[in-house]
This record gives sequence, structure tokens and C-alpha cells, in this order.
Amino acid sequence: MHTLVCCVESSRVVGLQVSAQSSTSLEVTWRPPAQSNGHVELYLMRYRFIHNGGCPPALDSPAPGRWSRLVDIDANRLRTVLTDLHLYSRYHLKIWARTQAGRGQVAVAYATTAAAGEQ
Repeated sequence: MHTLVCCVESSRVVGLQVSAQSSTSLEVTWRPPAQSNGHVELYLMRYRFIHNGGCPPALDSPAPGRWSRLVDIDANRLRTVLTDLHLYSRYHLKIWARTQAGRGQVAVAYATTAAAGEQ
């Protein structure tokens, strides 16, 4: 008789916070998942532009809905800064932990970059 072992995915990262670091960057911080299905090898993140808050909207704003490339973040780091973003723009972010057993649950956040000159 064979015993089936079911892999349970890690829970979401804890305490996900995103804040405007400058007018074109966001600082993202988090803590490891409360329940992990093994040693966290790395964190993975994607983000996408939602809309520009300017009036009128910036001419160089990207089309909404396109996700960034996959960003790999070392397992020992619990902070990253997203740079080269658009002024006063709304972003949708997703982050998850990956272990040898696979991907954990996705944590989601929304944030807006600051207006020009603001911190």
C-alpha cells in the first residue's frame, strides 16, 4: 500500500507593506510566511501599472494590465525597492515565497508613487 503525501503550500508572507520611497519608486517590505512547506529559497514578485493619477494622464504611461518580469529576491532579504516607475501612479503588486516544495500563497498589495518632488 502506498501512502500519498500531499504538499501543502506555504502561507502568504506576513506584514506586506508598500510605501512611496520617491516620486518614481516604491519600497516593499514583508516577513516570512507564518507556515512554510520547507526552507524558503527565494521570494518572487510581479507588479503592474494600473493608472496614472495625473491630470491629464502622462503621455508615456504604459498600458494597464501588463505584468512586470518576474523579480527574484534572495530569501535573506525582506525588503526591495522598485525603481523607474511613473510619477503619481497606482501599482498592483504580488509576492510569494518559493521553497523546494513549490510556490506559496500569493500576497497582494496596491500602492501609489508620490507626486513629483514628494517623498
